[in-house]
Amino acid sequence: MTNLAALSIVTYRTVEMHTGGEPVRLVLEGFPEPSGASVPEKRHDAAARLDLHRRRLMLEPRGHAEMYGALVVPAAPPASPCASRHFYMFGEGQIDRSATGSGVTARMAVDAARGLISPGATRAFAGASGVPFHAELLDAEQLGPHRAWRVRVAGTAAFSGTATWIVDDADALRDGFSIEDQSPLSSL
Repeated sequence: MTNLAALSIVTYRTVEMHTGGEPVRLVLEGFPEPSGASVPEKRHDAAARLDLHRRRLMLEPRGHAEMYGALVVPAAPPASPCASRHFYMFGEGQIDRSATGSGVTARMAVDAARGLISPGATRAFAGASGVPFHAELLDAEQLGPHRAWRVRVAGTAAFSGTATWIVDDADALRDGFSIEDQSPLSSL
């Protein structure tokens, strides 16, 4: 029998959900805190210094090429009205199954900028899952030299479960792998 106390084991705790059919893994514990004063700085630090943890959670054998994840980080600055922010991390072959809030918002803003819709316009968008996201163009505002559009987006999300992921030093695949990386065709 293996002496578990002698093994080096790392654990991560996650919440598993889907938004309109798009699987999403919210990382709650185990991922080291990225450095930086802003969310973009934290995202850059995580990509440069902490990618091992993304690979462990987003790639096989714990995830898959299309896995979508979010890391919740403290808001910056602390006086911000929001308690936390997040940034996304992906497997290697991300394909959106749902229309996604950011995609719907961008589509509404582009259509408004082109003069195709005006405040009060509503639209529904669906991705490959067929589950719609609904959007309403609220108004425009000036952000520095740029015109910005405020959009209200509504969609569905469902809680799928919680997980505790174990990474054992004795596991040859502990740091994750991508099928594409392992394919004989990847060297051609």
